[in-house]
Amino acid sequence: MDIVTIPRRQIGEHGDKAEIREEWWRERRIRFVFEYGYPHGHPTHGIYISKETPKRKEIKPKGITCPEGIWSREAFCLLGEKEGNLDKNVGWLAQRLAEVLVLEPSIEVFTIDSYTGQKKRFDRDFLRSQNAAKWFVEGLIKGQPGEGIYIFVNREQFENYLADKPIENKVASPEPENAKPANKEKELLGKQKTTEKSLGTRERDTVLKMIIGMAIGGYSYDPKASKSPTAKEISDDLLRQGISVSDDTIRKWLKEAAEILPPDTE
Repeated sequence: MDIVTIPRRQIGEHGDKAEIREEWWRERRIRFVFEYGYPHGHPTHGIYISKETPKRKEIKPKGITCPEGIWSREAFCLLGEKEGNLDKNVGWLAQRLAEVLVLEPSIEVFTIDSYTGQKKRFDRDFLRSQNAAKWFVEGLIKGQPGEGIYIFVNREQFENYLADKPIENKVASPEPENAKPANKEKELLGKQKTTEKSLGTRERDTVLKMIIGMAIGGYSYDPKASKSPTAKEISDDLLRQGISVSDDTIRKWLKEAAEILPPDTE
């Protein structure tokens, strides 16, 4: 991270300012700072983007070249400049970007895999999730160490939004290389319905047992709990692998899988 690009200040409880220590940007606890807007253990010290630097270099991820896109971390800074909100903390600005992208579906959001370089459409349903702001602050959805899926907005469309100009949907949303035309896909699905056999009761129970077993063993899922974060945790882990499954869908299958457990299961 280039900490010179956007000077940041640490505002103390008495209003005094100080530069954030450089080593903080290299530590894991910086995520806490971004999420809550203050350093861990110092709730009276807010983190703000300085208004004192109107001209700056564009923030870009290292090793990723994407001239047609604006990195999410740059995007929420530009939005803050437009709306005069640079006195807000970083987490607030990132959440505001998510809100704008929900309200402006014409602005394309996409990702680039740092390992493969593949460009994919970002599932817009996740713009409403609690993780959206965190991902925008980090600029990516983390995968394996040293790898990640970087988040961008379409440059032309977002710049038009900032300039209060009409947003033209010129850039088609990226599709996987093996995607088929819509009519061809329907044709293939129609053939599958006539040729595929649905799961039998035994096979279905086996799949449900696998689901509930992995949820309990891997996520400490409690089938008897009225509320559980497991569905969201599984959904987030799947998204890191480029697989989009909603919390509600996972919750539905977990509930169904829990029904086949013996009554005395802990």
